[in-house]
Amino acid sequence: MRFIRKNQIEPQLLTNLKQRLIAEGKKFSFKELINPDKNDFREILISEQKYLCCYCEQEIENHSLRVVLEHFLPQSKFKVQELDYFNLHLSCTHSNKHCDTVKSDELIVNLLLHPDCASFFKYMPTGEILPNTHEYRSFSDFKANIASLQIRFQAVVHLITVLDLNNLQLVSERKKTFDDLIRVKDTQFDTLDKIEDYLEKENAKANSSRFPSLVEYLLNKQKTKV
Repeated sequence: MRFIRKNQIEPQLLTNLKQRLIAEGKKFSFKELINPDKNDFREILISEQKYLCCYCEQEIENHSLRVVLEHFLPQSKFKVQELDYFNLHLSCTHSNKHCDTVKSDELIVNLLLHPDCASFFKYMPTGEILPNTHEYRSFSDFKANIASLQIRFQAVVHLITVLDLNNLQLVSERKKTFDDLIRVKDTQFDTLDKIEDYLEKENAKANSSRFPSLVEYLLNKQKTKV
């Protein structure tokens, strides 16, 4: 997961919708967000997420049936936030076994809007994503010993569990990215300038490559060795 930089104010189309609902004496309801505004809003979200799922960081497309408008605080429990711009993201769904598909109405710690979101996680050669603390080297060990962790890392274990970010498919795909980087780290990333230049260019791209947090994590480790 990584920080999603949203605008300080909500998109005008949401403001216009809310003003219309107030004028008509209606409650703010997500079902009132319909096309073409709904599709335009999705375009705003996918752009600010750089075409990646808000949770697993795999590529998504706006018009795909595998993408859904995600309420971080679930609609069933937080009616007031149904049209809250800062509560709405795009997540992959349906054909996978993670992210929105399994989150349902569970509550998890909101790291998506935390500027240091990526710092709460680390990545293993196995492809697993873990809390960024030294106690254990596998997610099964973290889960088995969750009570011994600091509260913030307990929350991270819970988040990874609820979203199932360590399912076999995701672990396998992250391992491929991990292995690809390891193969070239001593040739393409053998100086600080090369690492910084690569990260700067990646951060500037409108469409991000998948698993950018994993890539940045590994390259930051590489910085200490060059």
